[in-house]
Amino acid sequence: MKISLGCGKNRREGFLGLDIVDFGWNKVWDARTDRIPADDDSCEYIEAENFVEHIARENWPNMFNECWRVLKRNGIIDITVPDAGKDLRLAVQDPTHLSLIVPGTFTAYLAGDRPRNAEYAFKKWEIVSIGPDSKDERVFNVKMKPRK
Repeated sequence: MKISLGCGKNRREGFLGLDIVDFGWNKVWDARTDRIPADDDSCEYIEAENFVEHIARENWPNMFNECWRVLKRNGIIDITVPDAGKDLRLAVQDPTHLSLIVPGTFTAYLAGDRPRNAEYAFKKWEIVSIGPDSKDERVFNVKMKPRK
């Protein structure tokens, strides 16, 4: 199983599309509160292209913990977001961007490099790769797998 978070109108063959808007082919899903409609450990790949920045950080634990739940042990979540450290204008010009993100956001909050005594309610993740997007250096891509 493969999942596309915030799929929009872009139907991709072989993917379960999840979006808060009904586009006629996807499942309506609210990342802030809903469970992903999939069994535990049933998914090998989740894509989130230009999606995570549209979710307020206080809602990240539900979203990322749901991804952790459905991903298989070596499954991958593939995230592409604007890099607020490279181009703040790009990161904030869209009023629907609710979170500013830099690569350290993922290493600090999700991969376990947390400040002493900090617990942010996230399941643990392992960074597989992180770096600038090949098409636009103002955007970065991070691939992670769940630590199970």
